[in-house]
Amino acid sequence: MTSRAAVVGRLREAALWLGACLGVLCLLLGALALVFDVRPLVFRSGSMSPEIEAGALALARETPAKEINKGDIVSVVDPTGTRVTHRVVSVEQTDGGAVLQLKGDANSTPDSETYTVDKAYRVFVDVPWAGHVVNAASTPWGLLICGGFVTLLLVSAFGGRRKEDDEPGPPADRKGGRQATRVIAGAATAGLLVTTATGVAPINTMAMFSDTSLVTGGTLTALTVPPPVVSCGTLSVGTTRLNWTAVPGATGYTLHYGTGGSVTENVGPGVTDKTFTGLVTSGTFSVEAKINYGSTTWTSVASNKKRYTVLLVLVGICSDV
Repeated sequence: MTSRAAVVGRLREAALWLGACLGVLCLLLGALALVFDVRPLVFRSGSMSPEIEAGALALARETPAKEINKGDIVSVVDPTGTRVTHRVVSVEQTDGGAVLQLKGDANSTPDSETYTVDKAYRVFVDVPWAGHVVNAASTPWGLLICGGFVTLLLVSAFGGRRKEDDEPGPPADRKGGRQATRVIAGAATAGLLVTTATGVAPINTMAMFSDTSLVTGGTLTALTVPPPVVSCGTLSVGTTRLNWTAVPGATGYTLHYGTGGSVTENVGPGVTDKTFTGLVTSGTFSVEAKINYGSTTWTSVASNKKRYTVLLVLVGICSDV
């Protein structure tokens, strides 16, 4: 009959080998990021299905525009700051760059705009559902669990004298086993440290759906209201100013600011900036454009977000979220 100490020892060895595999994987991702500028992309929508479903994890490498070809799946950033990953349906080479027309595999039409780039991330492999796991591991709770797991590995490998050390058996075998477990735990720890140090974090990407169908009602033909683009304005002592681009035809804007953007304010069409002051003021800021079509008001999607801070009426800070 197997002793309890032997069972515990085998479980510990299994956990250490699992940690080693994860550590080696992290080391590989870190090496790819450092040497080949490879980045992981997590797909949040399904317009690239069935090729790449929502929740998939893809690896993409930064590629010069001159090497991008029709049929490639590339990841670019649109004017609102949203990352879009679609297939290239046409390429027009320019001096030092290229104009790309993209289309999601599940979409009936190409994207409404072209993308002028000098380089882009080109997808070379994807793993279904792995994005859900990576996103979960990147959350504060996920990082806490991963950190606890690595700590457990280190304690198991480098902890004090264990009961199985007293069991019969050649001392050399026991010494070799302890050395192996320490190497395994070291691999897991090194993998975690390298991944953290190189900043290999998943980049969420949209594979947006597009539809050119018009929405009509009476004599009204409606199209999507474009969102404003927010930028950091003048920063001075005790104030932080944010600007946004004017949307043609906008009849007003809805501002979201404060903690988590919980405060809402409506302003007129001629307003394109907001200044924050105060003893201690901070939060996230975004804008939605509104266009009034008679009895119907259409609202754009939210703009990109900015984080602002005014500290002790002395320092004004503005940065990307």
